[in-house]
Amino acid sequence: MNNAVYQNSFVENSVQAQTSGNKEVWADSLGTHGNYWSDYSTKYPNATQIGLSGIENATYSIDSNNQDNNPLMTAAVSETTVPEMSTCAIVAILISGLRTVVALVFRKRSRVTSNS
Repeated sequence: MNNAVYQNSFVENSVQAQTSGNKEVWADSLGTHGNYWSDYSTKYPNATQIGLSGIENATYSIDSNNQDNNPLMTAAVSETTVPEMSTCAIVAILISGLRTVVALVFRKRSRVTSNS
């Protein structure tokens, strides 16, 4: 109850969000940033951006007790978002790292040998 839910991306869910009927807070502590809803433009086709804020002008209705007053125009980017990489890219990075380790080991061995 009264959880603050903001800067999330609700994307292509059959039910975007569901509550237990309690009123939640769908914005940050300043009440300025809500959440991204992938079905927003379908539900509110005539909505527009408020100035250059990145916030839509129509409130997103979640249920009879809950609404996002400041829905975001674009998906929120999580700090833990990791871009997808192909298997070839991962293998190339691993080979590069292995080459560096091998070069350092040989460099250290050659210093030990020359100092003996």
